[in-house]
Amino acid sequence: MFLTVSYFVFHFFSGLALICSFMVVSSKNPIYSVLFLILTFFNLSCLLFILNVEFLPILFLIVYVGAIAVLFLFVLIMLNIKLSELKEGAKQYLLIAFIFGLIFLLEALILFNVNFVLLNLYDIPLVKVQESLLSFNFCFDFSA
Repeated sequence: MFLTVSYFVFHFFSGLALICSFMVVSSKNPIYSVLFLILTFFNLSCLLFILNVEFLPILFLIVYVGAIAVLFLFVLIMLNIKLSELKEGAKQYLLIAFIFGLIFLLEALILFNVNFVLLNLYDIPLVKVQESLLSFNFCFDFSA
């Protein structure tokens, strides 16, 4: 495997997307959380551009960043939420949130007993890679 510039750029944007998505959930200020959400969508768009899928990143930027995330930001600014109101009752729900999170994680692991495999995209032509990324082979078939 050759280490190229696109390899490092891909890992840079994927690492930045993981950090920003973690900050969306862990940020105490909801306005910062929406700004991290916008940055996460931007990083995911850059990842899709690196994979030579041109339509989906532009769709992400127009639909999610341009409409939904900006709408969230405007609503949060209009609500004028105080940080003291958010911190007031957060500690009493910490144990309940941990229990529900653990139950959700266990159910997800039991339900989706998935073996993750490494994709080898270097030996496949680019058209087949795009078809495999845009197809829904990873979803369950619920038809009878």
